[in-house]
Amino acid sequence: MNLLTILITTYNRSPYIKVLVERFSRYIEKGLEFKVLISDDCSKDDTEQLCLEYQEQYDWLSYYRLEKNSGMDANFRNAYAHCETKYCWLLGDHRYIDFDEMKTILDVLSQEKYDALILRCRDEVIYPDKEYTDINILFRELGINITNNASCIIPTCFFNESMYQRFKGTTFLHMGILIEGLAAKQSFNVRYLSKVVAKNLEIDGFSYVGWNNHPFLNFGKYWVNFIFSLTPQIDVLNKAYVLKLHNRITGLFDIGSIPRKMAVYGDVFIKSYKEGRPYMKYATDKPLWLLDLLILFIPKSVYGFTRKIYKKVKKLRTRGKIQ
Repeated sequence: MNLLTILITTYNRSPYIKVLVERFSRYIEKGLEFKVLISDDCSKDDTEQLCLEYQEQYDWLSYYRLEKNSGMDANFRNAYAHCETKYCWLLGDHRYIDFDEMKTILDVLSQEKYDALILRCRDEVIYPDKEYTDINILFRELGINITNNASCIIPTCFFNESMYQRFKGTTFLHMGILIEGLAAKQSFNVRYLSKVVAKNLEIDGFSYVGWNNHPFLNFGKYWVNFIFSLTPQIDVLNKAYVLKLHNRITGLFDIGSIPRKMAVYGDVFIKSYKEGRPYMKYATDKPLWLLDLLILFIPKSVYGFTRKIYKKVKKLRTRGKIQ
């Protein structure tokens, strides 16, 4: 019980909390030992009532609530600050792993051989299980994988107030803590577990938008500034490689996907592009003039019409009338 705490940061998503806690309860009933800590960013739904009931029921679960809604970083900070086990895992409130995978994590951690574990969060690139002792090799091979909050299990001692202030507002707080924590050590050993996959939890009636409506900020402006701010121990060529590799693998800024996203997100998407535009030459191989043409010069009325069609199709799919 003193080895690992799963950190669930949440806001107005009590149905997800219920599914996750019930799942982890079954894992513990089957003999696994770990703790769960829920940090609530002052939810307005029934999250507080639900979590207080769980806290009374389970001695392995603790619940902390922020006094006011303070945003993602403050919620992460609250979770890290209350963690008391050797390792912590910022899983969030919409991801999970299966029982056998959870057992694998605990078995590996119990060896007390590794400074951190990295789990697979992407299906696009699959590296074999591997141990890393070099920060440049780790960053080059797994840099885009660890953009995902749920990919990293880290020593709780890596988190401190100065680290929080350093990466606050970058949207990659957890990644910065891992990279800088490892770089500060004289030597380290990190294990990548390719067969442990953090999967998205799907619940009918709920959708996860996150940063998808402003990708040119998260993986344009913020991504570029964050990567170049990392420790100089990481070679600048590796930083530049990982910056563009994210889009090559995910296709986030592919030309074919932009019309659909414009139709879905509209003005928010355009505003995101205008702010992130100066950074795109570092984040993608796509020519800037082509992005300008698709986002800034095609009349909004075209995308407005497309948006109406998209909403109509989505409604029909919801009703089961089309596949």
